[in-house]
Amino acid sequence: MEDKIQQFKQLVNKCDNIVFFGGAGVSTESGIPDFRSKDGLYNQQYKYPPETILSHTFFMNKTEEFFKFYKLKMNSLKYQPNITHIKLAELETKGKLKAVITQNIDGLHQEGLDEETIENSIYAIQKADLLIVAGTSLTVQPASGLINFFRGRNLVLINRDSTPYDNKANLVINDSLGKVFSNL
Repeated sequence: MEDKIQQFKQLVNKCDNIVFFGGAGVSTESGIPDFRSKDGLYNQQYKYPPETILSHTFFMNKTEEFFKFYKLKMNSLKYQPNITHIKLAELETKGKLKAVITQNIDGLHQEGLDEETIENSIYAIQKADLLIVAGTSLTVQPASGLINFFRGRNLVLINRDSTPYDNKANLVINDSLGKVFSNL
């Protein structure tokens, strides 16, 4: 594993047009629960299914229940950025990181999935010489399809578990993001 982390570090050092594409694994290291893992919100028992609670209809019809769930399970104001966020900020300050694309709605990255955001994401991915995909199973559309627009030479996938795109990557690291990014 240490060899893979060193290889990742070398790629980051040599590349100047880096795009980071992240999922829930980035936030879980700050203590924020995810949705789909075995301990995720979708696999816990509630009075209503989480996908129903998080819908606009539920918010409008059962506002008190929505806020009760939100305060208990989703309020991210008590969470802080972790080492991955910090290292990404450092790469951005150095001018190496050109874009951060996230599937997360936790407020630790800025996020909105409108048409312009998707187009900008595609453009950034197409121009990147290093695409780092981290903390995502790459199973949720339309976000997971963005990886297909990458035309660069260096695709790195960092996730605890394997993904459907592992065979397309130059480097796959199955470990925690905190461990990997703390070595940058």
